[in-house]
Amino acid sequence: MLLEGRVISARSRSFTVETADGRLTCRVLKGLRNRFPNLVDPVAVGDLVKVRRGNENDSTIEEVAPRVNKISRPAVGREDHEQLIAANLGRAVIVQAVEPQWKTSTWDRYLVMAALGAVPPILALNKIDLDPESARAPEFDVYRALGIPVQSVSAVTGEGLPELIGHMAGGMTVFIGPSGVGKSSLINALGPGTGLRTGELSRGTGKGRHTTSWTELLQLDQGIEIVDSPGLRVLGLWGLEAHELAPLFPEFAGLIESCRFRVCTHIHEPDCAVRAAVESGEVAGFRYESFLRIRQALLDEVERPRGGRARRR
Repeated sequence: MLLEGRVISARSRSFTVETADGRLTCRVLKGLRNRFPNLVDPVAVGDLVKVRRGNENDSTIEEVAPRVNKISRPAVGREDHEQLIAANLGRAVIVQAVEPQWKTSTWDRYLVMAALGAVPPILALNKIDLDPESARAPEFDVYRALGIPVQSVSAVTGEGLPELIGHMAGGMTVFIGPSGVGKSSLINALGPGTGLRTGELSRGTGKGRHTTSWTELLQLDQGIEIVDSPGLRVLGLWGLEAHELAPLFPEFAGLIESCRFRVCTHIHEPDCAVRAAVESGEVAGFRYESFLRIRQALLDEVERPRGGRARRR
């Protein structure tokens, strides 16, 4: 008989599944892996699965239910494979920090990742105690006008944490963002007792060090559930072609049909409604610049050889 459960931890190729009979340490049935050859692992934290109980540490995941949504990326070093980060989410909190310097372009790329997986986003700027003026950045108003919550927070002083928790009711919340922005410290502050390991910036590079090396579900008070995931030094976008990018910018979506040409790159064509909106100030210039950079990166990825193998979509 198969037990139903939910994946709450993914570490290498070992998964912890919470069932009505308790937690089981599982591996994935070989036949299930074979059905999804383009996935590094066909199972992610948050997946609803069916498990066959075995001996200690030897149960097997045999079925995975269809997902409501997901966060995923191309696997590092295996870009023709999709790496699932988490599934069936209520939202994604995209974390940056005042130090190292935050960038709208980084948020914009993560926002595209969230949109690809149909996961509602929240933007969080951590370490606001180091530079309180950053909380009044005009870019925040641009994101809020798009319906994207933005919250400045401090894991040190607790500033903004109650407001952030207010956005996290109902469904799991995955924390994603670059290494070194303080995701683990922020989660520790939100849920004292979680005891996640934290680190400092590298003195040599000024960039963050990985302190989370696996993905797990943490259950906090008030019914809050948080998925902690490793920081991403290289942020790839799985399964996205350059011509599919524009609709993932919500401010572009209502303009695209007004372009003169049905197939418009929104770069050089005459009577482009997107460029006209940028020139009039209806669309923020920094968002359009992000669109151009991401689009060019997607084109570069197509042209870049990958050991003689084309990426499969």
